Amino acid sequence: MSDAPEPSSAPRRPSGWRGAVRVLYLVVVVAAFVVAVVARREEIGDQLALTDPVPLTASVVAGLLGVGVSGLVWRRMLHGLGSSLTLRPAVRVFFLAQIGKYLPGSLWPVLAQAELGRDHGVPRRSAVAGQTLFMWVHLVTGVALGVPTMAVTGQLPVWTAPLGLLVLVLLLPGPLTTVIDWLLTKARRTPLPARPDGRDMAIAVAWAVVMWVLYGLHIHWLVDAFEFSAPGVGPVLVAIGAFAAAWSAGFVFLIAPAGAGAREVVLVAALDTVTAADTALTVVLLSRLVLTLADGAWALAAAWIGRRRVTDRVS
Repeated sequence: MSDAPEPSSAPRRPSGWRGAVRVLYLVVVVAAFVVAVVARREEIGDQLALTDPVPLTASVVAGLLGVGVSGLVWRRMLHGLGSSLTLRPAVRVFFLAQIGKYLPGSLWPVLAQAELGRDHGVPRRSAVAGQTLFMWVHLVTGVALGVPTMAVTGQLPVWTAPLGLLVLVLLLPGPLTTVIDWLLTKARRTPLPARPDGRDMAIAVAWAVVMWVLYGLHIHWLVDAFEFSAPGVGPVLVAIGAFAAAWSAGFVFLIAPAGAGAREVVLVAALDTVTAADTALTVVLLSRLVLTLADGAWALAAAWIGRRRVTDRVS
C-alpha cells in the first residue's frame, strides 16, 4: 500500500516560495509563447488574404481538437499509473504545463506537471512517469505512422516502411514497465504505485491515432485553403503520416522549443510530394502558428478552470 495522497479534484493552494516560483514560471513561459507567435506574424500575413476561409476554418478547428485529444493520451497514462483525475483538473494540470514546451529544453512541461499535480494529490514520480509515457506513446505511434509515409513519398528507402510498424512492440506494457522499474531502481526512487496495463496502452494508442488524424486533417485542409483542391484519400493519408513524422523529428531535436526547425524541414519535404513547394512552406509556417495559438487557447481554458475552482471555494 502506497502512502502517497489520493488524487483529488479539489486543488490545494500553494503557499510561500512555491507560489512565487509558479508565478515566475508563468511569466517566462507566456513571454516565450508570445515571442513564438509574434515571430511568425509577417511570414504568413500576406498569404492569409489568398486562402479559402472554409477549409482554413476547418483546419483551425481540427488543430484545436488535435491538441485537446493529446491531453486524453496523457490522462490515460496517468490513470494507468494509479492517479486518476477527472476531466477539469486534468485539463488544468496538463495544458498549463504544456506551454512550457516553448522554452528551450524538454523538461519544463514535466517539472510543471509534477508541481501542478501535487495540488490534486498526484505523486511526483507518477506525474513524471505519466508525462514520460505520454511522450513515449507520441513518439512510437508517430514513428509507426511517419516512417512508412516518408518511405512511400521517397524521403526514406522503401525497405524502411515495415520497420516503422515494428516499433509498435515498444508499447507492449510488459517490456515497458520493466524498463520503468529498472530506471527507478537505478535512480534509487520509490516504485510506482501502479503500472499501465494492456487496456490503458490500447486506449492511449487509440487516442493518439485520433490525434494524428486530426493533425493530418489540419494540414490537409490548410493545403486546400491555398490550392482550392478537391479532397482525396491519398493526400489526407500523406498529411497524417507527414505530420507524425515531422513531430517525431521535432521531438528528437531537443534543443529547440517545441521542435521548431526540425519539424518544419521534415513536413515541407513530405508535403512537397503532394503540393507545390511554396505552398508546402506556407502551410507549414501557418500550421505552426495555428497549433501555437491552440496551445495558448487550451492554456487559457485551463487557467479559467483553475480560477473558477478557486472562486467556487471562496463562495
